Order: sequence, then C-alpha cells, then structure tokens
Amino acid sequence: MRLLRNLLPGLALVLFVMPLAAQNPMEEIGREEFVSIQGTLRDAATGREVPDTRMDLASLSGGTVESTVTNPSGGFFFDNVTKGSYVITVQHPDYLPLSEQVSSDGRRIFGLQLSLRKKPAAAGTPAVNPYPGASARATGIPRAAQEAMNRGMDLLYVKSDIRGSLSQFERAIKAYAGFYEAYTQMGVAHTNLGDSADAEKAFRKAIEVSQEKYVDAYAGLAVLLSNAQRYADAEVAARKAVDLNPNDWRGQGELGRALYGLQRYQDAEAPAAAAAKLAPDNSTLQLLRASIHLQLKNLPAMAEDLDAYLKLVPTGPEADRMRELRAKVQQAIASTPPAPQTTPPPAPAPASAP
Repeated sequence: MRLLRNLLPGLALVLFVMPLAAQNPMEEIGREEFVSIQGTLRDAATGREVPDTRMDLASLSGGTVESTVTNPSGGFFFDNVTKGSYVITVQHPDYLPLSEQVSSDGRRIFGLQLSLRKKPAAAGTPAVNPYPGASARATGIPRAAQEAMNRGMDLLYVKSDIRGSLSQFERAIKAYAGFYEAYTQMGVAHTNLGDSADAEKAFRKAIEVSQEKYVDAYAGLAVLLSNAQRYADAEVAARKAVDLNPNDWRGQGELGRALYGLQRYQDAEAPAAAAAKLAPDNSTLQLLRASIHLQLKNLPAMAEDLDAYLKLVPTGPEADRMRELRAKVQQAIASTPPAPQTTPPPAPAPASAP
C-alpha cells in the first residue's frame, strides 16, 4: 500500500489542456541526442484538423528521414530527429502542397502548427463552404464576412498574430451577426492570450448564436473551464459536446478530464477510454487514463497506459519520468499478494425420493 501511495506524486502533472486552440509554436523540453518533432496539421481556412495525411521529413542535405500519417485529430510525430535543419512536406489531394523548414538545436520541437490551403476550385465549380458546421446556412454568409474570417484564421493559425486575428473575427461578426464560428475562434484567441473572461464570453456567445448546436464552441468552453478548475461547469459543457458528436475525441477527453477533477474516477474511465480510441496517437490521453487507473487502484491497467504513452513518446525527459513511474508500478504489482482463492461450498445432496 505504501508503494501505491508513493506513485501519486509521479502523476501530479498529468492533467492537461486539450489542444483545441493553437499552442505555442515551440516548447523547449530539454537537450537530447535524438529528439522528436510533434505538431498538428490544420485547414488554414477553418482551423479544423486534417487527418489521414502523409507527411515526409527530409534533411536539407537530401533524402527522406522519416514519414508519417496524421492521426484522427490531425496530430503528427517524427521521432529520432538529430540536430540540424529539415523540410516537412505535405501532400493532400484536396490541398495545395506544403513545404515547411524546421531546425532543431538538440531540443524537442513540440506544438508545431502547420496549415494547408485548399486548392482553388476549377472554373464553373460551385464554391465549397469552408465552414462545414454551418453548411445549412452557408449561402447566408456574406463574402466580406467570409474573407475577414479567412484572414483571421490565417493570422491565428499560420502567422501566430493572435491580436491581429481578433480584429478580423470582429469584422466578420460585424458583417454577419450570426457567424458563430467567428465567435468560437475569438474564444480560442482569447484563451491563447490568457484572457479567460473574454474567452468564456466569446464561447458562450457562439453557443447562443448557434442555438446550442456547435460542438467546437462547447469543446473550447470545456477546456477553458477545466483550466480554471471549474470542473462541474466543464462537465456540463463537455457532455453537450459529446451529445452533439460522440465521435469527437475533444468532447470525450474533456468529459473525462472534468470528471477526474471532480474525483469521480469511475465515471471518468469510459469517456477517457473513448477519447483514446478516437485519437490513438494522442499521448496526453494515455496519461489521463493512467491517472484515472491510479486513483482506481487498477495498477495493471495503469501499466498498460504508460506502455501506450511510451510507444508514442519514447524519448525525452517526460518519457524518462514516465518510464521510472512504470517501473514503480510494476514493482507495486509484483509486491501485491494475490487475492486468496476461496473454495466454493459443496453442492447440497439431492433430496431422496419419497
């Protein structure tokens, strides 16, 4: 039991922020001989993740170093990258080709945001609505509003000009008051700036304008509320996101996170598992599951969660910390006495015939 209690500090920092919004382009984790490049591939116009897309990492000196395919949440991961400069190339039949140069000085690159632009429509081809959630009312969005929205998305996700993006989203809303996607992206921008009050106001306005039917607004609000440790409110928002789209990993993941914050660990297990199934390459979801299983004293399941995490993040300081934690979990499992086997009572003798 003492070994079990000693595991708690190891996961003290497991709770996470789901990557709905654009993260900081780089995060220095530590110097290593081999590092990784992690990030998210998005649609430049909508900010939505682009899954199932091949990406190649090539050295500037020539030759592909590694290839990968984005996961259901648009995430990508290149491992065993050495110090130097590289080019990431992306090919997708619906988008223009993308080449992005990155350099590593021996530190892990985390949270890299890459954006694809749609190929221009051929002459005579009807324009495609860039905001799928608003398809039923796409014809009602004025061109000026759409153009301002596109500029805002470019500033937010491509150029990391967060304050500049806000002015464009405001223009989009001024041109079209029902543009709930623009309100949602304002919430994302304010979240990145740390303006929690304005972010919540924007997300709630998006929910109101969309008549409570826009999952992205609920997912963003759930992230914001859990960040503020308002877990009961976050649960309400996350449940609504799940109701609107049970196959969206963000809603499931945020529901698991909120329930964990409320110390309802048994209830948190199912949505966390659903999120991990929907986004199998999201390493943070594996840590959430490990945290839940620790609280439920299910150490074998926790060991599996840590194994899954280490397959996704095999190197780096965080991987080393989780590898040490896994060793402690395995030690605790080995030292736990097996449950006593009970002998079932003998069956009663059949009654004698009269």
